[in-house]
Amino acid sequence: MFNLPQLMVGSNRYPRTGVHDALASALSWRLWLLLGIREVNSHYQRAFIGPAWLTVHAGVWIAAVTFIFGYVIGLGESTTSYAAHVAVGIVMFHFITNIVAGSSEVFIKSRIMIHSHPNPLLIHPMRLAASAVYEMALQLPVVIAVFVVFHTSLSATAWLAIPGLMMNFMMGVAVALLFALAGARFGDFRFVTLAAMRLALFITPVFWPADRLGPDTRFIADANPLTHFIAIVRDPLLGEPASMLAWITVLAWFGLCAIIGGVWFASARRTIPMWV
Repeated sequence: MFNLPQLMVGSNRYPRTGVHDALASALSWRLWLLLGIREVNSHYQRAFIGPAWLTVHAGVWIAAVTFIFGYVIGLGESTTSYAAHVAVGIVMFHFITNIVAGSSEVFIKSRIMIHSHPNPLLIHPMRLAASAVYEMALQLPVVIAVFVVFHTSLSATAWLAIPGLMMNFMMGVAVALLFALAGARFGDFRFVTLAAMRLALFITPVFWPADRLGPDTRFIADANPLTHFIAIVRDPLLGEPASMLAWITVLAWFGLCAIIGGVWFASARRTIPMWV
């Protein structure tokens, strides 16, 4: 379906430094983008509707959660705003889960390419981030349908969701690199991330609004970084700019992960082929 750019088979050397690797990976954007799309499509190559199953799954999941938590339990006083809250929250949480849960095996699953083609190593975490964005794009029609069906209008603040999405992608690359290194070095790390994301589903305001928590329990949401990564996209779409706390938290976590991952990658990149 896609013609992948030529791999770097003419050289038997990886880029000299971590900076060279990062620059070479950025310039190879067509490679990691198409690899990410092809990876998602390959999971559904025998299905009749193909990757559209992601759209169906998102629609069923959002409808079920909105009915159970909105109507039955009554978490949303206004079903109109609650449905949009759930729709954006589920799609964003799915994106984050794809990054966190999949990143620990990025280098391990790419071992054949790493050993046979001396491409920049950073293309593999970027490929994971690209596949997560592709899946999010396939789920976007469900979010649009929810906004239309429940007559949720967009205000001028909706444009502020764009930098929020860009920051989530950048954080996705940083986390994918950091966790890919940890997963390649420590065999048990992927089980830790899977357990953490299962717990995170219940302590992140995806199904429930954070403002429903009292003063004594609000820290559960505020101390959770996933809350703020979702908020910088969801709040503008629901008519309110993301809070200063959300952006400060997001930028702080991005800086921390980027620095740790970048330093570790620069020092360990030559041993990654031996780890996998």
